[in-house]
Amino acid sequence: MLSRYVPRTYAGLGRTWAKSAYGNTLQRVVGAHLSSLNSASTGTQSSEVQSNVTERKAQYNTVKQSYSSSVLDVNSPLNSPFGVVGVSPLSSDKVEELKMNNIIKSIDQFDTKEKIYFAPKAADALAKARLGNFKLDTQRLLKGIYACGLCARDMKTFELAFWAFDILKRENAANVEAFEAMMNICSKYGRVDSSVDLMRDFFARGYVYTSYLLSTYIIILANNGTPLQVRDLLHPLYTTYKDLSKQKHFKMSSRVFMAVAECFCRLGNGEGSLTVLRDLTDIEQQPSASLCEGLLDAALSVGNTTVLRVLLSWYKVNFNVALMSGQSQRVLHIAASQGDGQLALMGFQMLRDASFEATTSDYACLLRALLLSKDLASVTEVLQEMGRQGLSFTHEVYDEWGRNSTTEVHTRQFIQFRSLLVDSIAGTREERWHRSESDLEQGRAMLDGLYYALVENARAASTEHAAGGSAPPPVPRIILDALVEAAGALNLPERAFAVFQEYEPLFKVVPDVSSYNALLAACAAQRQINISVIFSIFQEMEGKVAPNRESFDILLYAMGVCKSFEIYEQVLEHMISMNVLASRTALSNAAVNLARTGEHWKQVQLVTSLLVAQRASLPVASLTPLSEVAQIVENARLADPRKSKAGLFRIPVNLDRRLTEMKTEQETRPKGYY
Repeated sequence: MLSRYVPRTYAGLGRTWAKSAYGNTLQRVVGAHLSSLNSASTGTQSSEVQSNVTERKAQYNTVKQSYSSSVLDVNSPLNSPFGVVGVSPLSSDKVEELKMNNIIKSIDQFDTKEKIYFAPKAADALAKARLGNFKLDTQRLLKGIYACGLCARDMKTFELAFWAFDILKRENAANVEAFEAMMNICSKYGRVDSSVDLMRDFFARGYVYTSYLLSTYIIILANNGTPLQVRDLLHPLYTTYKDLSKQKHFKMSSRVFMAVAECFCRLGNGEGSLTVLRDLTDIEQQPSASLCEGLLDAALSVGNTTVLRVLLSWYKVNFNVALMSGQSQRVLHIAASQGDGQLALMGFQMLRDASFEATTSDYACLLRALLLSKDLASVTEVLQEMGRQGLSFTHEVYDEWGRNSTTEVHTRQFIQFRSLLVDSIAGTREERWHRSESDLEQGRAMLDGLYYALVENARAASTEHAAGGSAPPPVPRIILDALVEAAGALNLPERAFAVFQEYEPLFKVVPDVSSYNALLAACAAQRQINISVIFSIFQEMEGKVAPNRESFDILLYAMGVCKSFEIYEQVLEHMISMNVLASRTALSNAAVNLARTGEHWKQVQLVTSLLVAQRASLPVASLTPLSEVAQIVENARLADPRKSKAGLFRIPVNLDRRLTEMKTEQETRPKGYY
């Protein structure tokens, strides 16, 4: 009946505790207790036996609780409340002494070769000494601080190290080694404020800088300091570090220089980073590739091209280490955004050295950087290399089955690069509005130089091919198109026609829709546009290639400038019949030009209906006949199942407001007012 008071784990606990120093005594205690319980369970259970069992049960629970709450094994069963086993219990002083001996033993084990293994045990022993308010000597406190530095786990370990260090300071036993150990802990936890307090106490005790202490202090500020702390603390400390480096006993570290350079670069001080790197090379030290990774990441994150050029040179010449593909592509993106052609060439070469296959996107970044830096010779070489590898920027893209898979992205990319080429030759559009005659002459000289270079390359390739050599690489079409358009932007229409006529006989390039669009753009860029010439080019173009959206955009722009509004409807009908619809910008500008005259509101309504159809993504073939476009758009709106269709079937708000204001102004204008 009393077996329910005897848990099954008692025997297991007895076997486990038997392995300890006091296991035999504990077994005797537990055995005597169990035997008494078993004897009490036999026979008649009187009230006296029941009370005795209850008392023994309470005593046993007390023993069990004392065992489970003990931290160390010095609480032996000799201190049990039974007091009937014939063994004298240990005094409290003896127990405290045993605890102290275990703590000292754990800390002294830290002196062995396996410091990494015993560091957590030494730190735990230091924590127990703090919890038990035990007094340790100076050497063991210092060992505990070292152990906390090796097993930096959480803020409790950090606070424990400072507790031991405060004891050393109160006893005036904090030497230079203790300060260096605490600075190492501050470095691992990134505690700038604590490191500043340490240095204040360090100088208050009359100590002078050591190489390790100053190096660690600078690295803490460089990695974790705020911009204000960098300005007030790091700059003078770095100057002190350079001055002390001239002393023979002072040990220099490349890690300090790279940490300071990374900090300056991260804060946008590229010149400061270069100065630090220059100081590093002046003392004839060279960092390793692993130390340069932090500075490289900082330069890539902020886009510092100057630091990137220096690092890429080190990686290629000194380290012979290739960058990862993502890093090389990031370099190309930075170079393309800032127009650094030299950096783009270096990044592209690093991409090749790592045996990565360059994609069209990589070539696009390289070309954009070269174009923004106006390095047309390198642009030509890159385009010819792309031609040899089967890569090109074209307005038409075909898949492996020969089907046309051209998207708006391909067309836009081709037009963008052609515009960049034109800007590199003739200047940007903003510069063209305020260019002087000297600027025109400079652009014309660049145009002539590029043209004659292409002519020489084409003739040399033809001569080599005639002598039995390999087939010459084709002249990049995009450069020829850019030459034609740039000639028009420089107000040289006759030069544009001359280059266009030499496409096939000299450069072996058959003109396509992009070539005709470049010629149309050259004619539309004149100060005095001749609309008849544009119409004649358009008619010749339709006999060979089909016009696309860009073609009609240029035509509508030229008609708006020349105010040729009489044939607007015929041009729009012809555009719809060819299954082409002009861009939103071209249609919006056409509506404004028509409304400005005040006499073509019918055409304005027609153009706005086409604009709404384009916004609603209606098929171009469904917009016939043109006279019923408004009704077609309305029927499509009613049949559209989408709930949020109100914004699609209306013209843009800004355009609607502008047209309304123009119409109101014309209606309220007095007669005879021009």
